[in-house]
Amino acid sequence: MNSVFTLIEALGVVLLFYEKEHRELREKTTVLNSVFTYSPLPIIMTEKTGRVIFLNQKFLDIFQFNLEDIPNDEQWFLKAYPNPDYRERVKKEYAEALAQMESQSMQPPKYFQVWDKLGHPHDIEWH
Repeated sequence: MNSVFTLIEALGVVLLFYEKEHRELREKTTVLNSVFTYSPLPIIMTEKTGRVIFLNQKFLDIFQFNLEDIPNDEQWFLKAYPNPDYRERVKKEYAEALAQMESQSMQPPKYFQVWDKLGHPHDIEWH
């Protein structure tokens, strides 16, 4: 019978540890979410598939595109870079930057013009 109680006690310790770790992860996620949401810089987040999953308020204020306007990165590129030649250049540099990020190498900032929903250009520095 002692071994049953020891096993139950061990499971209890594991559950307490799991709950503590889960709580700390939730707290960190909440802080990170606040940083992205209230950042003074426009932020767009996409999945590897290209689906846009997050636009912060500053992004909405500046570019005026919402998730319905740009559900994926292809729509973002079409709308934010209306000139086809310029768009292809930006897409190429974007792909190179993603490859550098995956290899964890530092990349210098890039400078582009991005057009908002009303057709106004904005000079941006992209990291």
